[in-house]
Amino acid sequence: MMPKVIYQAGPMRGYDNYNFQAFEDGKIFLESLGLEVISPHDIDIYEGWVTARYGHWLDDKTRKYRKSFTEVVASPSLDMTKVLRRDIEAILRVDAISFLPGWQTSQGCLIEDQVARAIGLPIYLHYPDANPQRFDLWEKGTYASCPT
Repeated sequence: MMPKVIYQAGPMRGYDNYNFQAFEDGKIFLESLGLEVISPHDIDIYEGWVTARYGHWLDDKTRKYRKSFTEVVASPSLDMTKVLRRDIEAILRVDAISFLPGWQTSQGCLIEDQVARAIGLPIYLHYPDANPQRFDLWEKGTYASCPT
C-alpha cells in the first residue's frame, strides 16, 4: 500500500547549495505520485535557517511552477540541534520516509534512518539523478519495485 504522507531525507552539508535542487526535484516526483511531501529544504527556508535564491519555471508536463535553486546560504544562527529535533518530530508524523542518493554518508540521514526503522516506517530510496522514475521500497536490505 502506498503511503499518504512521506518525509524526504537526503544529504545537505558538503553539497552545492545544500543539495536543495535534488530535494526539490525529489519532492516534485513524490507529489506526482499523489503523496504529501514533508521536506526539510522547504522547512529550512520557511523557518529562516537558510536564505535561498531561486527562479521559477513552468513544467510543461505537470503545468506547475518549479524552483531552480541558484544560491542557498545557511544562516549564521543555524542551530543543528533544533533542526534535527524538528526533523525527528516530522518523521514521527509521517507514513513513510524516502532517501535521496548519498544518504548513507550523511550523519543526519543515518539518524533519520534509525528513527524510521525504530518506529517501523516503510523506507523508500529515490534516484532522481540516475532515473527520475526510480523509486524503490527498501525492505530488510533488499529492493522491491514501488507500487505506482
